[in-house]
This record gives sequence, structure tokens and C-alpha cells, in this order.
Amino acid sequence: MTPSNDIPKTGRLALIAACVLMLVLAFIQCYNAADGIHWFFDPDYYRDMSCVQENLYGHFGKDPNYLNNYLWYNPLLTGVETLIVKFTGLPLNLAFAKAGVYLNLLAPITFTLMLVTLFDWRIAAAGLLSYLFLASGNHYTFDAATYSPWLYPGSFTQAIFYGNVIFCYKAFTTQKFYWFPILGATLGISFLGHTAPTIIIILILVILQTGNILKSFREKDYAAIRKYILQGAVVLILFVLFSMPLLYFIVGKYHLKFINRIPFEFVEDLFIFRNLPTLFRMNVGIALLIAVIGVVWFFRNIHQPVSRKIFLAWPALAILLFVYSTAVSSLDRNYNIHLPGTVPAFHYFFYLKAAQSVFYGFGLVFLLQYGFSRIKAIRAPQLKDGLLAFAVLLCAIIYYPFYRNRQDFVFYRTQNLLMDKATDKIQTYDYILNNVPQDKVILCEETTSIFPVMATARKMVSNGITYSNPYVDFWQRENARNSMLSYLKTGQPSSAKKLFDDYQVNFILLSNATFSNPATLSGFDSRLVYKNDSYSLYCIKM
Repeated sequence: MTPSNDIPKTGRLALIAACVLMLVLAFIQCYNAADGIHWFFDPDYYRDMSCVQENLYGHFGKDPNYLNNYLWYNPLLTGVETLIVKFTGLPLNLAFAKAGVYLNLLAPITFTLMLVTLFDWRIAAAGLLSYLFLASGNHYTFDAATYSPWLYPGSFTQAIFYGNVIFCYKAFTTQKFYWFPILGATLGISFLGHTAPTIIIILILVILQTGNILKSFREKDYAAIRKYILQGAVVLILFVLFSMPLLYFIVGKYHLKFINRIPFEFVEDLFIFRNLPTLFRMNVGIALLIAVIGVVWFFRNIHQPVSRKIFLAWPALAILLFVYSTAVSSLDRNYNIHLPGTVPAFHYFFYLKAAQSVFYGFGLVFLLQYGFSRIKAIRAPQLKDGLLAFAVLLCAIIYYPFYRNRQDFVFYRTQNLLMDKATDKIQTYDYILNNVPQDKVILCEETTSIFPVMATARKMVSNGITYSNPYVDFWQRENARNSMLSYLKTGQPSSAKKLFDDYQVNFILLSNATFSNPATLSGFDSRLVYKNDSYSLYCIKM
């Protein structure tokens, strides 16, 4: 079996039909999972809502939650969501709930196109089977590459990654110059979307171009070396230009000086050492075995140098970066050793699972074609391809009942629907959004900092540590918040009263259960502007 796009028309149509039908099955499930969702239990959504709200106010480039600070999070998805809200007029929460089903569909489509471009429709159909239904298993969408209704930056940006693999292949196989500025531009766009896939592609480019330069150096072909250096320079320049909406702030304003390291050192519970047996059980199975067979077959039979290097480097880099990011977090927490960090380790595991689906495609096609070769009645190539398409689709249909009950669908949908019952929080969010000026600072407890306050893009003293600007001193702000809240409750420390002025606090949001009678508010020129069963909002004048 050799990958080839020279597939008989009938067989090719059967394989395309199998891909389309699998996409339809996955779309139906994702649509049903997101149907009726209005709010979200995951704070990531409220971080993104704050960025969209800030964009709608015309303040792109500003930190939506810290006064006089700048953008720090990749802005591509929130930029797209801003356009969706502007053109549809939907409330932010509903736009977020509905858009994921459609925007995330780009990922399986570009994944399929990647495999068709570099290999053929056989590999694409088998790989898509794994990508949609098998490789992700019971992982949540942010842990493993698949199609999901939940709109996370990582899930959305993977489509650009697969497109970059195509551009990388085209650039290095054809050596046509125009592919390199295209690649540089799409790399910059990828960085605006998410850091992890951008780093993987950049390292793949370095591997490919370093190999070319070393080969030319050995052959003393200095003209080729100059050409390769020019190609790299063009990619770099276009990358910087297209990623400038983020680079301008994190490099130009913050000089990449991380103060709060928690956002990129965060570790999912599943990837903590004690949970390795659970991680092992979730990933070891028939699908992984077929992918391993695919790796062996690929290594022994794919000799096209560019595609071979891309698809061997991809999983190797994902593993290396996963281990490194895990080590960065562990060394910092346990030994106070600060290594440069990128993003949480699970984002690299995500792309390892995507690579698993690619190799599953090779493994399954090899096994099926080997089986077909043992049956004398199956001789015609179009019959073999038709049976392969049927076998792939049959696997999808058989597994579909298990797929529908993935935690990513069941747990997320259940938890999101429960948020509808948080009526006091939702009503407080609506009041703040419609009545508190956008540039005002709200002092609130940690429990209300994420929602409702963060989602409104109002400024606050301190945000949740994982969502706090990494270029700003979190603990200074957190200690200030705690001192001010303590002062409201007990009158101590008295020095905390000055902090209200230092942080330009205009409003105070308090939970009624904790602050039933904040007596020290009498020391401020304050008035109660909103109250429900759970929360009270005060306006103060300093």
C-alpha cells in the first residue's frame, strides 16, 4: 500500500462520501450538545467574553480587567467573536454558545485537506475516523484534538495548524518563493490564535531549513544557502508583521517580563503524576495500537523527505514540549527554579493526539488493504476503495453510541445547563454590564471576580490567578484585595483605606452571606445601587 491521489473516481467518491457522512454525524452530535446552552461553567469563556466586550467598546489592546494595562492573551478568536456579535446582534453568551459548533468545524475539514494534500483520500478518511470519534476518547476538548461544540482558542486554532502543515509542505517541496511569505503570514495568524501550535510549526520549519542549509554547506552550494536564508528571513518578517497585534503589547510594552507564571504553569489534574494510571487507561486501546502500527508503516514506507520529516517531527516535538512544560511547572513549584515557559503542558498533548489520528489513518488503511489482499474476490481497485470507505463509515456508526456519551458532551452540557440556575449571578452580570461605566474599578471577592465581574470587562483590583495578566504582579493585587475586604468586614487593617484610592475603586460588589452588614462602608461616601438575594453592589466616592 502506497499513498496516492491516483485513486479511481468511483473509489475516490466513496471515500469522500464517507468523510462527509462522518462530518455530518459529528455535527449533529455537537449541535445537539450545544442546543439550549446559554451560560458556561468554565471560566475560560468569561475571560474570552471580557476580551470581546473590550473590543466592542473600541478598546482593543487594553487589558479588559486591569486598569491602565495591556492585552496579554492571544486575540484571534475573540476578534472573530467580536465580528460575530457585531453582525448578528446576539448577546455575548449566546454567540459563544452557538458559534463553536460552526467555527470548530473548520478543524476536521482542514485536517482532512491536510491528509489529502500530503497523502490521499484513503489516509484522510481513516484519519478522520480517528480524529472525530476515537483518538480523543473520553478526554475533554482542550486536552485532545477533535471536533467539539465548545469554543476554546486551542480547539479553534488547530484548523490554522493543519493549514500551516499544508503550506509548509508546499513551500519545501516546490521551493516556489511565494509559499514562504504565505507561510510567514499564516504563522503570525496562528500566534494570534494560540501559542502551542505556532511553536510546533516554527520548530518543524527550523528542522527542515536547517537540514537544507547543512546539506548545501556540505555540498558547498553557497547560492542555495543564501536562498534558504532569504526564505527564512521572509517567513520571520511576515510572522512578526502579522503577529504584531499581540507582539506589540507583550514585547513592546511588557518586554516579555513574566511576573505571574501561573497562567502558563497551570497543570490539569489528569496530567499530575499520581493520575498517570488514569491517563494510561484513557489512552491505551485498539485505536492507539492501530496508530502504533501506522507509525511503523509510515517509518518504513514513506520516503518523501519533507512529509516524512514533518510527520515524524510533529509527535516528537509535541512529546518534548509536553515534558518540558511539565518540568517548568514542577521545578518552579517544588524547587523554585524558573525556566522559560510557554503554555500549559496539556496544549502539547492536544497535538500529540492529533498526530495519533494521522498515524491511525496509515495503520487502518494498511490493515484493511492487507485483509482485502487475502480475499481473491476483491481485485478491482475501486472495489477495494469502496469497501475501505464502507469499513471506515461502519466503524463510525458502530462507535457512535459510545461517542455520544463522551464526557466532553455529557458533563459539559450538564454543567453548562446548571449555570442557568445561577440567576443572582446572571442578574448581577446584566446590571453591571448595563449600568456600571466601562472604565470603573470594582472591588469584589475572588468568588465573583471570574463571574460576573470578569465577563463584563469592568476593571477590578484582582482577578483569579489563572486569568490574571502574567505581566502584572498578581500577589500585590491579591493582597491589596484581601486587605480591603478585611477592612470592610472588621475595620482592620486601617492602612487598607488608602488602597481604595490607590486602585481607584469606584464600586464594591459583596456577597450578602459574607458581608451582611459592612459597617465600615459608613466611612465612605457610598450608596447601595443594586441588591438581590446573593449580592449587593455599592457605589463609592473617594
